[in-house]
Amino acid sequence: MVSSEELMQKAKQGDTEAFGALAARYRPRLERFAARVIGDGEAARDACQDILLRLWQKADLYEPQDSFEAFLYTLARNVCLRKAASDSSHRATGPVDEDALSVDPDPLRGRQVAEAVQALPEDQRLVFILSEYEGLSYEQIAQVVGCPKGTVGSRKHAAVQALRERLLDGR
Repeated sequence: MVSSEELMQKAKQGDTEAFGALAARYRPRLERFAARVIGDGEAARDACQDILLRLWQKADLYEPQDSFEAFLYTLARNVCLRKAASDSSHRATGPVDEDALSVDPDPLRGRQVAEAVQALPEDQRLVFILSEYEGLSYEQIAQVVGCPKGTVGSRKHAAVQALRERLLDGR
């Protein structure tokens, strides 16, 4: 299987098939990421299209020594935050399709977790989503959110504490 970095290098040179392969590989993840950040399924699908468009437009900025996922999620973060800011109604009480966003097999518990994640402050929510759901390293997350690696750890810890309190104490 061709790596994402190799596909991005080809896309950077104008290879639309390589870009199509990248888009197909990452679209589901980007839609889930956007839904978790924005809190609205329809807005997430729109954001995903915008993210992929930005990826194509900004392909020339990608450097092969950089983490492709950090590059992609930086674009995704910026698009999602802009979309959420432009229409504050998208950041509702929880994602539209909680079952699709949940990693918990119990639908009710999954909904509770999704709502608790949505209730986190933006900086903690982004770090938590990128770490727990997207599997990025603290170093990659630091690149995406533009803060030191230690701050990523602090935000993740604060997010986990807030989630624990909300889910275990029922707040």
